[in-house]
Amino acid sequence: MVVVAEAFRQTLLRIFAPLLGVSLMALALLLVFRSCRSGRGGRVAASQWVAIYVVMVVCTLFSGKSTNGVNGVGGPHMMQFIPPVVQSVTPEDISNGWRIESVTTNETFSFAMPSNAVYVSNWHIHGARSSFGNNVFDFGSAGTPRPTSWTFPLGTNDEAFSSFWYFVDGRIRPRPKDTMREICAVGVPMSAVPGQSRLWSVADDDLRVLTWENFFLGGDTNAPVNAQIRLFANGDFTTRSNNVETVCRRVNPDDWDGDGLANEKDENPLVYDGDFFGVANAMPTNANLDAYYWLDVAAVGAFDFAPIRITCDGPSDLGDHVIIARTNQVCHVPLLAGATYTVESDLPIAYSAVSSEYAEIVTNAPTSLTVRLPVELSFGQIRMRSGSGSGDALTSSYALQSLPIDVGASLASVSGGCCLCETNALGFSWFCSENCRCGGEHWLSCVASWEGYSKAFNWYGSCSCAMDETEPSSLTGDGINLSIDMPSTFIANDDDDNDDGLVDATPPFWSSEDEVTTGRVSFAATMLTNGIVKLQKLTGLEQGTNGARRVYADASGNSPIDEGHEYIVENSALLEREFHVNPAVTSSHYKDGHVRVLWKPESGHRSAVGKSFTIVEPTVEPITDESWSLVDFAGDGRLHSYLYNPCAVVVGKTATFKVDVLPEDYPDSEIVWTTNMCEGAVRFVGSNVNTGRVVTVEGEAPGGLFFEIHIGDSQSFPPVFMVDVVEQSTVKLRTWIIGNGSQWPTDETKVSNMVAVANDIYSQVGIKIDLVGPIVKTNIPNAYNPTIEQVETNKWHIGQVVSIAEGTDGLECYFVNGFFDQPETVGVNCSSGMVLSAFADGVTLAHEIGHAFGLCDIFVSTESYTNDVVTLRTISSEERPMEVYMTADWNGGCKGHGTGGVRYYGKDVTHPEVIGRMLMNGCGGSGRDITFGRIHGIWCSGNVKLDEDWHVGLAPVGFLDNTVSTRSPVHQ
Repeated sequence: MVVVAEAFRQTLLRIFAPLLGVSLMALALLLVFRSCRSGRGGRVAASQWVAIYVVMVVCTLFSGKSTNGVNGVGGPHMMQFIPPVVQSVTPEDISNGWRIESVTTNETFSFAMPSNAVYVSNWHIHGARSSFGNNVFDFGSAGTPRPTSWTFPLGTNDEAFSSFWYFVDGRIRPRPKDTMREICAVGVPMSAVPGQSRLWSVADDDLRVLTWENFFLGGDTNAPVNAQIRLFANGDFTTRSNNVETVCRRVNPDDWDGDGLANEKDENPLVYDGDFFGVANAMPTNANLDAYYWLDVAAVGAFDFAPIRITCDGPSDLGDHVIIARTNQVCHVPLLAGATYTVESDLPIAYSAVSSEYAEIVTNAPTSLTVRLPVELSFGQIRMRSGSGSGDALTSSYALQSLPIDVGASLASVSGGCCLCETNALGFSWFCSENCRCGGEHWLSCVASWEGYSKAFNWYGSCSCAMDETEPSSLTGDGINLSIDMPSTFIANDDDDNDDGLVDATPPFWSSEDEVTTGRVSFAATMLTNGIVKLQKLTGLEQGTNGARRVYADASGNSPIDEGHEYIVENSALLEREFHVNPAVTSSHYKDGHVRVLWKPESGHRSAVGKSFTIVEPTVEPITDESWSLVDFAGDGRLHSYLYNPCAVVVGKTATFKVDVLPEDYPDSEIVWTTNMCEGAVRFVGSNVNTGRVVTVEGEAPGGLFFEIHIGDSQSFPPVFMVDVVEQSTVKLRTWIIGNGSQWPTDETKVSNMVAVANDIYSQVGIKIDLVGPIVKTNIPNAYNPTIEQVETNKWHIGQVVSIAEGTDGLECYFVNGFFDQPETVGVNCSSGMVLSAFADGVTLAHEIGHAFGLCDIFVSTESYTNDVVTLRTISSEERPMEVYMTADWNGGCKGHGTGGVRYYGKDVTHPEVIGRMLMNGCGGSGRDITFGRIHGIWCSGNVKLDEDWHVGLAPVGFLDNTVSTRSPVHQ
């Protein structure tokens, strides 16, 4: 409101200042002239001095120069609205500790002593000009010196005073010689006349007043001077000299301009402008930028500037905002996620928007808004370890997390919790034992903080401590039989079995959706009876924010059942009802779901049965970089890449298979591997034999077989591996290095290491590359950088390079510096040999050997090869892998044996990612996966640089489905 009032004052000044200034100056001169004519020796009376002083001040006020150091606006534009003056503070103001806010006249003010005032009568010196009394103006009971808690903060050094010395000339000081911080109402010599002059004081709760009544300038006793100093508890003060009133505001040492922004965060700490003009300048140092959203707000109105106040519902490092914005200007203001803000303007708010779809803006009035920026706080499990037995001790570690964005919150306090709960700033660890009895519930009341803001929240988790089920799954007695029949393990239904692009969790369900599992509630009595069978508890099946239970009366999902559903038994002895469970969300812990059925007879005892269950999420994917670990399994002193989930097992050698199962505390003992042993044969080896997330087998007899992974008593189709047991084949490889004494593309050690990497990769299909020595080094200058295409140059063509040797009874590989006409290419293969550049690695070598076996490149796009004869083809980056794409993948998990599929791939994996993992990915990279057979992709049966013989379909990139003509390729 100060800014708006100042605008109005400025408008009046521009209209009336010239006339009023001239009139007042004429009045002053007239008073002086009358004084000179009065025969008083040329002296000016006290009243005339005061009048002149007032006129000068008022004339200054109306002359176009404001008292707070901001220039006024001249010119007689009577109907033009003037922008409000933005308050400012000068370095001199900061040094003094206060600034002058206004100097005005107040003709109506009365200096008469009120009834509650105390007259100060004990003067030490009377009548002396510029002298002070030896008494102290006390802030306790007025006129009575005594200790008090009421203090006056004077200046920016936060020093507060409980008393002041007063001076006869209308001043007060904190100390007799402290002239730098004195407060002055008159400041020129005055005299106190006995019987007329009085000094009195008033003490209120928040105000202290000292008044000089009927004092006189110099020795003139004709025109009295009345002066007053009013001190406020916040450090503001007002002085009056007759009808001239000066308002002074204390300068806050932490916020000089008083705009609500601390000096260190204030880009312009001397100007009360909020420091926002479309750009935020008040972000805290080292702020977590992810914890902020941005509000765009604009106000409209007749004035050029509009004050806007943005207030947070709690403290934060960002603080509240005070914006002096131009009207119609959109200001970009940071808001802390998780907080609620009140936005108020002196003018109507014309526009507002927040850079978050989660924000909510509520219009309270034309000039006010409420902005809510929700953040949900919870804990996510980061580690769980357990033994294989049900009674082993469990330890759960949880990290504080926030949604929809990570605000970087930390824990300020935590209370509650099951068993022993140890907390730190980032989360907590929760310890259980077999003797723990938490009843399945784990509650925490917490306070989290971020960027100086704090918020309380509650968190609930299921207790994973070892404990007995509260009810059996069947009960016989009291003339009834009550049972609940359902699996204790479900597989999460978050895939797309029918390849329609929709997650299967949404009804109506596909007719073959085996994850939708049937359960039964059965009731029988020895005689006709009446009562209710009630599904009293359904936990662990919630989905989404609405808490839908994912239990249905029919298998298509069209009749949902919620907790509390009742079946009526009316004059009957039998009841059997099916319910169908669609487990869409993976359990957080082992057996944290529970179904409880209650029998409520019209008379007699109630009975209950229950069943705990777990919703698991198995993930079995092709070989990726993450599934490799470096070990010396060959005994040759090198670190080799050890493969999980190969598509072949070599007779007499071991292979390791792995499945990831969530939740992490699901027991390994419940994960059982079996094999049909129909043609080939293996045996399980290791301490856990055929149980757990990782198993090892040794090949015994050649032939095809299937592994199945049975997870608990789940009724869904299990993950299935198609595996061949093969005899190991050996392929001879001879190598040549072309260079000179100062520059060679590689050396013998690097070649040997590249072959070791290629052997690691081909171990998944039972192939061994035998590096035949010696490695030949030869100097052929024209072959340092051969050409791939037939170009006019003196350099060799690759056809000449691979013809250096013939009839080697195996594969040939020639190493050169690079390729003259295609420097980006690192390797090529033709019928007579392979040529690799200095940039090739072991994966490059394995890839080119794949071509020698008859495998083709597979691509996501032909963009890099499009020309006059090659049409652009691209697989969408969002396209999902489908069963028809993976007919010969090693994972036969889609509905039974003998077919490939992607059912147990990670639910976020896309088909371009699958292609990128393959050894035969035509764009290079680190892919190592050799599939069982053909996989959908873009591929070329000719020269990818020239031919139009491109295909979109099943590419020959697999090894064991008869697409490879020989297991012993030979270069000509």
